[in-house]
Amino acid sequence: MLERYFVKNDHTFEANKILRDMIVFAKHNLFDDPPFLRLNLITCRNVLIYFDHELQTKVLQRFHFGLRVTGVLFLGRSESVGRSETLFTPLDRRERLFTKQGESRELNEHAPVAQRAASPLKRRDRDMQQLLDALVAHMGATVALCDARGNVQHTAGDVERFLRFPAGRTQVGIQDVMSAPFRGELMSLLHQFQKQRIPQLGRRRRYEGEWWRLSVRGLTEQEDDRRILVVLSPLLESEKPTNVPLDQLMEPPQLDGLESLEEELEATREHLQSLIEELATANEEMQSLNEEAQASNEELQATNEELEAANEELQATNEELISLNEELNIKTGELTKLNDEYAYLYDALDFPLLVFDNEFCLKRYNAPAARYFSVRPTALQRHVSGLRLPAVLNDLEDALIQVAHQATPDENILELDGRLLQRLITPGVNQHGDVELLVVTLMDVTDLSQVQAKLRQSQAQLHALMESSTVMIALKDLNGRYTFANPQFLNTFGLTQEQLIGRNVFELFPDAYAGSVWSRDLEALRYQQIVKAEHLLPSEGGGLRIMSCVHQVLRDEQGHPYLILTESEDITARKHAERDMQVAAKVFEQAGEAIVVINALGEAQSVNNAFSRITGFLASEVEGQPALPLLYCDEENQGGGQTPETCYVLWDVVQQHGYWQGEVFNKRRDGTLFSQWLTLNIIAPDSHDDALYVAVFSDITHIKESQRQAEYLATHDAFTGLPNRTLFQDRLQVVIAHAKRSEQLSALMFLDLDNFKSINDTLGHDVGDELLIQVASRLKELVRDMDTVARLGGDEFTIILVDTTIEGAEQVAKRIVEALSKPFDVRRHALFVTSSIGLAFCPDDGDDVAGLTKAADTAMYRAKENGRDRFELFKPELQARLMRDVAIEQALREGRENKR
Repeated sequence: MLERYFVKNDHTFEANKILRDMIVFAKHNLFDDPPFLRLNLITCRNVLIYFDHELQTKVLQRFHFGLRVTGVLFLGRSESVGRSETLFTPLDRRERLFTKQGESRELNEHAPVAQRAASPLKRRDRDMQQLLDALVAHMGATVALCDARGNVQHTAGDVERFLRFPAGRTQVGIQDVMSAPFRGELMSLLHQFQKQRIPQLGRRRRYEGEWWRLSVRGLTEQEDDRRILVVLSPLLESEKPTNVPLDQLMEPPQLDGLESLEEELEATREHLQSLIEELATANEEMQSLNEEAQASNEELQATNEELEAANEELQATNEELISLNEELNIKTGELTKLNDEYAYLYDALDFPLLVFDNEFCLKRYNAPAARYFSVRPTALQRHVSGLRLPAVLNDLEDALIQVAHQATPDENILELDGRLLQRLITPGVNQHGDVELLVVTLMDVTDLSQVQAKLRQSQAQLHALMESSTVMIALKDLNGRYTFANPQFLNTFGLTQEQLIGRNVFELFPDAYAGSVWSRDLEALRYQQIVKAEHLLPSEGGGLRIMSCVHQVLRDEQGHPYLILTESEDITARKHAERDMQVAAKVFEQAGEAIVVINALGEAQSVNNAFSRITGFLASEVEGQPALPLLYCDEENQGGGQTPETCYVLWDVVQQHGYWQGEVFNKRRDGTLFSQWLTLNIIAPDSHDDALYVAVFSDITHIKESQRQAEYLATHDAFTGLPNRTLFQDRLQVVIAHAKRSEQLSALMFLDLDNFKSINDTLGHDVGDELLIQVASRLKELVRDMDTVARLGGDEFTIILVDTTIEGAEQVAKRIVEALSKPFDVRRHALFVTSSIGLAFCPDDGDDVAGLTKAADTAMYRAKENGRDRFELFKPELQARLMRDVAIEQALREGRENKR
């Protein structure tokens, strides 16, 4: 068993996984929850000691009810069965092991009445009672049903005649309640039955004038539910002794022969053996009780030792209290001395100081306050409103109230006798956050204010100089950490004062730039002279910024260097301009667009390679020639209605405004026309003779073709070629305006295919797209050229009917419904779809695009609701109903979200 379910660990054993998996842990209320049944072991270690006697009895009854007949109850060292000794028999009192005594008759008081009446236990008891009653009625006997330990469970017959049940005990042994004449024989028979497990029959006995015979037999053989039947049956007439005188019947029966004597001796021996075993059991119980008494004595001795230790602790605590009292006296003296020192300190201050409590009564003041405000000792504990203070302090009470409520200091500047006084009210807050004291100080800040004013003026001038300077200025200490930088420096490098102050150049900039700057700083510091240098700073875009810096050292009043001044300027643009002059010629030649430089006389001064590539003219052929005919084709651009001087109009525009840009036609050397985008710019001259013009153009023929294609795709559906939503709204807006002017009806149809989604999902999107193309083709065949068929998206189409009537629009709608109900042949599939159409008229149903579209859409949904494959006209009540449904849906959503 140990090897199978336990693992040895040093001197202890641990349950292995097999045993742990058999254990079920569950939260169980011993008092309210139904008890577990048919348990082999219940362990309750040091739990009952926390219950009162009534609750202990209740829990032990539930343990008794849940245990098997052979079950064991295991309690803690400090626990016992107490008042429930009739329910359990001690198995080992020292180890607190108890076995179940008798059968439990406790019912689950929390179970319903119907369930208790129908339980298997009750049914079994009722059947047993009926069996015993039948036995008594047939034999005239008195019977008692007992468990394996002899505890009485059921009785029947003339019980009061033979059994004496004591008051107050619920479970008793049969040998305890049996009448004295039969008690010894019963104990002998029970002992024989326990040993042999066969029925035992007693001798004939005369009791109260009648002959009786006692017998003991087993009723059941199950180990967990063995029962014993004790029967006192009257003798039959054939079994009674005959011809015996009455006086002899009253005497004890005589033993006949040696065999009867041996039987009597054997019965007496068995009886004595039972008594010896009971005495041994009682001895063991007395020994267990003695051990318990010894354990209790040891516990009392331990408790006595604990009390002695507690007494010693109390004595030590008393000594500590005496020491603390002495320390308290010392601290009190020190506190008094410290209070006197505080008084000296208050008086040593050269400004008035007033201390108020949380009731705004004066608690303390110093000597300057007495001199300035004539405060006397009689003012102590007086409310602030009763103090005689200067008029400038009339608001002191309100200020004290505000500070007491907010628990934050209050500062104010007052003027008294031409002097400026700084009034500071500071709250004294205790550890709970409550204001206990309010300290008022009045300091003369007149001289300080004047000095601060001059300093602020000087700082303002310096600040204005730094702010307006276009040069980047920064100051560093001798350790290289920044102490100041003007806005130009911060803005150039994207820094703030918080990010800059206290950091060195290596923490803010790349190492290469930082090393270059710091080396020049050290050079200026080492040689005590101004150092000029250029530094390269990598930019975020991957380029380089060129910084021109001047490094110099600032000295203090003693002539010692204490700051390093750096003046920087970003010369990247200037450097790039110099390089651009070198690159411009190269760029001019390699540009992809044609460039023509024109002098003040309008002659082509120079052209690039792109000009020759686009026009076919060589540079030698056009240089010195009039430039405008090379940029503009008069015959094509004037359209035959203008004079040949049209190109010179552009020249006048450029001279007046300095700029012109547009699309014009030009002619190549071979005579072919092409579209070009021309830009003319004037370069502002220093004098009229130096004026120059630059013409830049590119061939945009392919761009125009792409633009026309893009415009078509922007206004038409890619699949069907029908106008899309954008073009539809533009045309509908035109039709609405026309209807308003001509007072002629125009109709809008909103069409939706009914089962298009199922076709699209089952046969694929390619089949669905082909079906849409065929639907669009049929729709275009059913309307006039002046009408518009558009696809808004998915399977939604719209038809705009211009200058129509209600009857005419209905006829068109009817033809559309019939035409779309016919099958479509799409990739060997015969597809059937129906359509739902909504009709709205302008201006009756809507006078703008949104309103008319919404009306037609509403009518379309009405057609779907009425069975589809039909058309419906818009009615105002449809819109009202739709708005009501939307409002109801919104209210339901809000109610669900708010859980109402």
